[in-house]
Amino acid sequence: MTDQEKLSAPLTPADAATHSATRSVPVIREVTNSKGELIPNGGSTNESNLIIRGSALPGEQVHISDKAHPVAVVIADVQGNFIVALANLKTGQHTYVARNAAGVVSPPWTITVTVDEVIAPVIETVYEPDGKFVDPGQNTFSNELNFIGQGIPGRIVELLNNGTVVRLLNIDSEGHWSANVTRLQPGTQRFVARDPNGHESPSWRVEVIEPTALTIKFVLGQERFQEIGDQGVTADRSITITGTGIPGETGWIVDYHKGLVPFFVNENGVYSATINDLAVNHVHTFRCKSDSGRLSAPWAIRVVSTKI
Repeated sequence: MTDQEKLSAPLTPADAATHSATRSVPVIREVTNSKGELIPNGGSTNESNLIIRGSALPGEQVHISDKAHPVAVVIADVQGNFIVALANLKTGQHTYVARNAAGVVSPPWTITVTVDEVIAPVIETVYEPDGKFVDPGQNTFSNELNFIGQGIPGRIVELLNNGTVVRLLNIDSEGHWSANVTRLQPGTQRFVARDPNGHESPSWRVEVIEPTALTIKFVLGQERFQEIGDQGVTADRSITITGTGIPGETGWIVDYHKGLVPFFVNENGVYSATINDLAVNHVHTFRCKSDSGRLSAPWAIRVVSTKI
């Protein structure tokens, strides 16, 4: 047997242990961003989502940590490969290592994330006291509005109207905030949510319109078709009441003797309602009450049994 044909010397127990440990060390082999671009060890990315690929013993449990903070636990497949997806990483330096159950740690892989973390608060919903939603650019007859929004949990947010802070609010642990704003004046309102660093939400413009008064304008007898003034007298037992209100407003005309008759204000701000079978020799006092609680001034007529 020549020197070239000599067999390698057998591994000593110490050599064997070293060789076995080397084979079982988990390794991070590559890191890519969400675009599939490779991020070298010591490199940087402006993406907040990363994918870590590595290898370990087949079926081995691998713990991934970032500067000693656990971020994921995976199992290597039958080929010994593992993959970890990380999302919404914060700006700064991240140092990842892979550790197996025996405590053996891979060489570190350091990446600097340069994502702009500016997360401005947002206004999600605006609605009237009765629950009706008011979308951006819409009109409202309400001088009171409720707001629901989102922001960074635990921080504060300012709600501004036309550049003036109207509410200072706390954002809860779930990232939600809410506000109630009253005594809004007629005209254009531009609401913005702003954090202490000056980052603002998109504006939410609302046009507050002064509501038309709820009134009884005139009462017309349906038998003689004569107008009946307030405190007037008629022999007609059927009348039509006409008045004004907010378009879309609904409610009831109250006859304190007879009961309730519904009304609906049309798109022109006018309503009409007919009341039949009025009691004779009686004073009927009518008043409009909207479903939102608005009241008109009263209108009284006296119905007599004899034609006048």
